[in-house]
Amino acid sequence: MDDDPGPGSIWVLIILFKFFIIVICGYLSAIFSGSEVAILSASRIRLLELKEEGNRAAKILLDILKRPSRIVSTLLVANVTANVVMVVLWANVLIVLSDKYGFDSWFLVAGGIVLTTGLILFCEILPKNLFHQNPEYHALKRAGFLKFTIVVSTPVVWLAYNLSKLLLRMVGITLSSSAAPISEEEIIDLIETGEEEGVIQEHEREMIHSIFEFGDLRVRDVMIPRVDMNALKHTAKMSDALKMVVETGHSRIPVYGKDRDNIVGLIYAKDLLDRLSDENVNEMPLNDLIREVEFVPEEMALSKLFNDMKRKKNHFAIVADEYGGTAGLVTIEDVLEEIVGEIEDEFDQEEPLAREEKGVWIVEGKLNLHDLEDLVDVEFPENGADTVGGLIYMQLGRIPDEGNQIEMSGLIFKIHKVENQRITEIEIRKARQTPAVKGSLKEPVE
Repeated sequence: MDDDPGPGSIWVLIILFKFFIIVICGYLSAIFSGSEVAILSASRIRLLELKEEGNRAAKILLDILKRPSRIVSTLLVANVTANVVMVVLWANVLIVLSDKYGFDSWFLVAGGIVLTTGLILFCEILPKNLFHQNPEYHALKRAGFLKFTIVVSTPVVWLAYNLSKLLLRMVGITLSSSAAPISEEEIIDLIETGEEEGVIQEHEREMIHSIFEFGDLRVRDVMIPRVDMNALKHTAKMSDALKMVVETGHSRIPVYGKDRDNIVGLIYAKDLLDRLSDENVNEMPLNDLIREVEFVPEEMALSKLFNDMKRKKNHFAIVADEYGGTAGLVTIEDVLEEIVGEIEDEFDQEEPLAREEKGVWIVEGKLNLHDLEDLVDVEFPENGADTVGGLIYMQLGRIPDEGNQIEMSGLIFKIHKVENQRITEIEIRKARQTPAVKGSLKEPVE
C-alpha cells in the first residue's frame, strides 16, 4: 500500500481549510477597510437624530466617535492582522502545491500576483468605494461588530500605540493626543469645493464668506462718513426736518449744535408725523423732539456693535474718531449688509458705487477697499486705507488732479473727478505692461 498521501487524503482537507480561512480573512479585511471610511464619513448630525429616535446602533457609533483615533488604530491593527494571516496561509498553500506537483518558481510568482491584485481590488478599493456611497447605512449596520472589535483588540492596540510612542520619543518626536484644530482657510476651501460640486449655492457661499470676514471688521469699515451724513442744525425748524425726511427717506436724522463734531441727538420721523396736526407745525423748533443718541468709537469691533445694538434695541449710532470728533454714523442695516449683502426697498434709488464698461471699472472714491478687491480679484497692500480714494491718497501722499493716474498691483487707477479735495470717481483697468513701482504717478494716457 502506498503511504504517499493522495488526492483524497487528509492534506486535501487541510488545503481546503486554509482556503476557507483565507476567504474569511479577505472578507474581514474588506469590512475593516470599508468601515474606516464609513464611520469617519458618517454625518454626526444624522447620527444624533437617530439616537434621539432611540436607534441603539447610532448611540454606539457616537460613543465610538468620541475617540476617533482609537477606532482608526483598532481598524488598522485588525486589517493588518487579517492581511498577514491571509498572506502567510496563501504562501503556505502555494509552497505545498509546488512541492507536491513539482511546479516551477513561476507558480509562486503568479500566485503572489493573484493575491496582491485581490487584496488591492477586493479588500481596499471596492469596499472603500462601496461604503463611501452610503456611510451611515454601513456604519450603523456594523456598529455592534465594530464595538466588539474594539473590545477584543484593546490589549494589542494599547501595546502597539504605546510602543510607537516610545520609539518616536527616542528620536525626539512627541505624539499629541488632541486633534489639530480646523483653520478658517480649510473651512473656506471646503465651502468652495461644495459650491463646485453643486452642494452649496453661490449666494450661500458668499454669505458664509461674509460671516468669516464679519469678525475682522471694525465700525469704520461700514460707517457712512461724516461728509455723506444728512444732519440738521439744532436751530432748524420742523419744516426743515420734514423736508429732509422726505428728500432722504431716512427715519432718523442726526442733530448737531455748533458744528457736526457736536452731535446733540436724533430726530425720529415718526415723532415729526405725530406733530403734523399741531398748529404752526412748520415753525416749531426741534428741541422738544430731540432724543439721545448712542456714540461708538470707530475702532470698535463690528460684532460687538451688533450685539450691543441688539441688546439695547438701538438701530443707530454716531461714530466718534480718536479726537472725539464725528467720524460718521452707522445703522444696524449697515451692519447686516456686511453679511447678507445690500438691503434695498422699493424706494431705494441709489446709484451703484461701481459699474463695468467694456472691461473698465468706473468706481466712486468712497467704494470700500474690500469690495473693490472682490470686484477685480486683486489683493491690495495694507496701508490703513478703507476706501479706493483713501488708497490713492495713501500711495501718492498728496491730493491728485483730475486726469492723473497711478499704477499698483497690476492695475491702473485714473482719477476722473475730484470735488473739494475728495476723489469722487475713478477709472480702473488692467495694466498692459509691467506694473510700475507702487504709488508712482504717471501722466494721463490719451
